[in-house]
Amino acid sequence: MHIVFSDYCFACGEKNPIGLHLKIIDTENGVKTEFIPIKEYEGYKGILHGGIIATILDEMVAWACIKKGYIGVTAELNIKYKRPMVLGKKYIAYGKINKISHKIILGESEIFDEDNNLIAYAIAKVYQRE
Repeated sequence: MHIVFSDYCFACGEKNPIGLHLKIIDTENGVKTEFIPIKEYEGYKGILHGGIIATILDEMVAWACIKKGYIGVTAELNIKYKRPMVLGKKYIAYGKINKISHKIILGESEIFDEDNNLIAYAIAKVYQRE
């Protein structure tokens, strides 16, 4: 399978009218994005759906890989949810690579609120594609 980037990626695609439109930027240790959840992604009233949180965590690890020159697909994503994400508030997500072993890349991602409270984090295994 050959991987081709898409402007319609739900997480980062600029052309997806219902996407998250995450803007990923480089950091010293990986990547970062800032975002404000909107009502269209609500789970419980006023709270972001957990599946959207999982999407953001997954995307951050993927971009940490991409920024280091690796292309892959997520093989595992283990998430710990610590606090709910309230709609309309600003959050910051980070992603980084921890280890590369043959075709497996181990990465992690985190989401924090503006007060630096940990909202959720994930440990990921990414299968490196050629």
